[in-house]
Amino acid sequence: MNSQKKLIKHKKCWLTLIMFSLMMLVSAASLYAESWTIDLTAESGENTAEVSFGVAEGATDDYDIDLDVASPPLSPGASLSLSFSGELTALKTDIRGIPDSRQSINWELNITAEAAGKLNWDVATIPADWSISIGEMDMRTNGEMDFPGNSTLAITATASSVAPTEPIISAVTPNSGQTAGGTTITITGADFQQGATVMIGGKAATDVTVTSTSITAKTPASGAGAVDVTVTNPDGQSATLLEGFTYASEEPQPAQKESWLLDLTAKSGDSEVKVSFGVAPDATDDYDIDYDVGLPPPSPDPVPLSLSFTNELTPLEKDIRGPVTSSQKIITWTLNIDSDAQGILSWETNKLPAGWRLTIEGLDMRMVGEKSFGQGKSTLTITAAIPWDVDSDGKVDISDLILVARNFGKQGENIEGDVNGDGEVNISDLVLVAKHYGIF
Repeated sequence: MNSQKKLIKHKKCWLTLIMFSLMMLVSAASLYAESWTIDLTAESGENTAEVSFGVAEGATDDYDIDLDVASPPLSPGASLSLSFSGELTALKTDIRGIPDSRQSINWELNITAEAAGKLNWDVATIPADWSISIGEMDMRTNGEMDFPGNSTLAITATASSVAPTEPIISAVTPNSGQTAGGTTITITGADFQQGATVMIGGKAATDVTVTSTSITAKTPASGAGAVDVTVTNPDGQSATLLEGFTYASEEPQPAQKESWLLDLTAKSGDSEVKVSFGVAPDATDDYDIDYDVGLPPPSPDPVPLSLSFTNELTPLEKDIRGPVTSSQKIITWTLNIDSDAQGILSWETNKLPAGWRLTIEGLDMRMVGEKSFGQGKSTLTITAAIPWDVDSDGKVDISDLILVARNFGKQGENIEGDVNGDGEVNISDLVLVAKHYGIF
């Protein structure tokens, strides 16, 4: 009965994570709705000049190499130029960060002109929830203004006030820990504010660190059992995840990793040799008597074709390794080939383990089922990795779900978020990430 309850609880967690990711797909536009850019064009006589300004998630008020564009040096004899003042260099494109407190953002526009002219912009590009002025003019009321020649104009943008929003808790990772407390947890969700407090089972968590989408904290001591997790923002809005954390008197068991085995067949002329490799939950990178199989003693007569995996103790015809961990995210095998002639190494692509990405000399083994080798001795490097850690930060968390959601529906080769390597980012990829959420 207890195992059934745990299974149901795990399934609910996976469904919650998947639904959260799908919600992100629907609300992807709102996630970045506050980002905007406005283009300005100056005309003086027959001369024109252009600059752009705006705001974006993750930008700063300093020079951002991925967003800002430096203004090129003024050419000799130039009669018209536009630029924004920057601490490091004059800017042609100046993108600023979005302030949490929604205070005003200010730009300084420098106009160098031999004669008077007009400054133009598209009123339709002004974001609906922002008030933007240039000089004394509301940019929404008119799409142009005159300038007298050399001049400096102040641009001010202020976001409209919005009603406080309730925080959202989507998951707590890990969702269990010891009754003594001190377990570091990550609460993922949305609309968390700086200064938010965390209550676990009615007791205050410690070492709380807050971003808008995640909170890390340490659990207080408590009796065994499931308790609620509550996040309260400074504005009084709060969210509670019922039975979001479970205190256990025994150390939780590590997640079980799956086992798999793949055969390789080398053919050269009339010769054929087979070896196999794979992973098992309790195997190691050393020789495991329960899993690995060493090559038989070498024949006194030369053989036309041989295969083996490199091992510290003895060459192997069957090499089973331990599972991927946070410190060892990629497993590597070295395959040795010794052949009197050229040949082909092959494998069955439909036997590759689901959810894993295997490569041989950088070639995706799921895309093709064979690779040629030359005459003589050669080595091939085989790697196996778990792609559900999409951002390769050593853990499967909300960031990986976001990357899958951001590329949802895209098709092609080597797309970020194509976890199962089928050439499309779809619901199967979300399920794989959600299924392994919090393992590392």
